[in-house]
Amino acid sequence: MCGNWPKYGGEALEAYYELQLEKERRKVSASTIDTLSAHRERAESLRGAGEVPEVDVLRAEAELDRARAELVRAEGEIEQARLRLAAVVGLDLKAELQLREDDLAAPSSVDLDLQEDLARVRELDPGVSAARGEVAEAVTELELFVDHRGGYTRRRSYRERELAVEQAKHELRTANRRVELEVRSVHAEIAAALSIRDAVGRQVEPAERAEEMAMLQYEAGLVPITAVLDASLAHREIRMSAAEAEINCLLILTRRGVLLGQGAVEHAEEDYREASENIGRLK
Repeated sequence: MCGNWPKYGGEALEAYYELQLEKERRKVSASTIDTLSAHRERAESLRGAGEVPEVDVLRAEAELDRARAELVRAEGEIEQARLRLAAVVGLDLKAELQLREDDLAAPSSVDLDLQEDLARVRELDPGVSAARGEVAEAVTELELFVDHRGGYTRRRSYRERELAVEQAKHELRTANRRVELEVRSVHAEIAAALSIRDAVGRQVEPAERAEEMAMLQYEAGLVPITAVLDASLAHREIRMSAAEAEINCLLILTRRGVLLGQGAVEHAEEDYREASENIGRLK
């Protein structure tokens, strides 16, 4: 297990992935600006040839301005996420935090063993450990009392010890049920997140092709410039959704990793080790 996980905990890991998500959003916004700039240039070229009206260039320019504003907003969100991460790990808020720019990707599939995870989490969970200790203590006291004889007072004390054992076992069952609910919930969330990630991911390439097709149709005079801009916006939104779905997978895998006391996925652990080393050098 990577030593940085228990040092910083799940809250820091979530803040780390939140920062990475904002960086992905900035990347998509910057790419969108490049695409819209190309659309505007093409509209200007066609306008110069007398094939499209001036309003097409103005519409493309307006959409480009909105994209630039979105990029500015994305930069602000990155700074807010950086501050949250710095606060969680105890850094000076003015410190520079350099994280690698590699694309983050959750595994294509995850092998989940419910019983194995349950056993591991129950072993680590302090509530279950405390409840087990209470059961052992209550049973020991009851067994020590069995060898004694006595009248009503002693029988009453014996019953009290029986009730203590029953109460301790009830607390243990409650703790075990809580752990089972947590593990089952995380497993269900992982399955759903991976499914959503895959479904959204399959839409990225068609959205890109749709944007290219819209431009070809526009150049042929078959559709207005708004069709191109709408297709570009749809492509951007799908890419944003894909990035969010990817990071959501990593966040949920991180929560499972925290429950199990280990890294959720190998590359996420490596990423965070590098982030933690960067953090350490800044302190």
